[in-house]
Amino acid sequence: MNNSKDGQRVRIVHGKTKNYIDMDVKKNTQIKAHQDFIVRSDRNTVFEVGKNPDSDMMSITIRGDLRVYVEGDTHYECEGDFNHRVNGDYKLTVGGNYFNETKSNYSLKTANTTKIKTAKYINEGTTYHSHYKVAEQKTDKFHAIKQTSNTGAVSVHSEGNLALNTEGTRYEVTKGNQYNTMFGKVRDTVYGNDKTPIAGGNFIGAVDAPQSSSYYRTVTGDVRTDTTGNMDINADGNIDMDAANIYLN
Repeated sequence: MNNSKDGQRVRIVHGKTKNYIDMDVKKNTQIKAHQDFIVRSDRNTVFEVGKNPDSDMMSITIRGDLRVYVEGDTHYECEGDFNHRVNGDYKLTVGGNYFNETKSNYSLKTANTTKIKTAKYINEGTTYHSHYKVAEQKTDKFHAIKQTSNTGAVSVHSEGNLALNTEGTRYEVTKGNQYNTMFGKVRDTVYGNDKTPIAGGNFIGAVDAPQSSSYYRTVTGDVRTDTTGNMDINADGNIDMDAANIYLN
């Protein structure tokens, strides 16, 4: 002990282990254990550190493993930023539900692969924007895109080619008008092969019964075709035209 004026200091040292408790005049207290340091409490344990959140701090350095076991609930509250840095792997196992809520933005950045495996995936939001160099989607069964606003639109824009390939039957239902603008040429090739349609996928009111003809079109109203060049019609068989009147100019 140092009981001199302005030099009060108390140090308790174990004679064999050299473990000590040191209290100096600057109001500092230091506890040193050369082996294990164990704190046990049958009830509550409270650590209160600092008075000024801008300058005071608590530092814990562990050269080894850290294991925290809690039989009850665990609560973290942070008034400032909360930073995690893991140089190895980070694994989180949750036995119940997992909720992640943010009042502002949420960012996920990975240098390699991001993989989500779930029984059911629901994505809800106001605005969705996705940008990829290459994007591929695979669906084992049904894939549906539904736009529910009668004032909205579904738009597909491609600076390159647009290809549609189906092994089954293709259905299209348009309850309004349909406008097609082609700045290039149009070619339709119809082989007329018979193939049984796959059940499911067609819209209510869609034509779903094949005709005997390879190319069959039904129009309620007038049909008009205008061309600035010639029109050639070639048939290896007959050409039948049934009408009340036929005008040739």
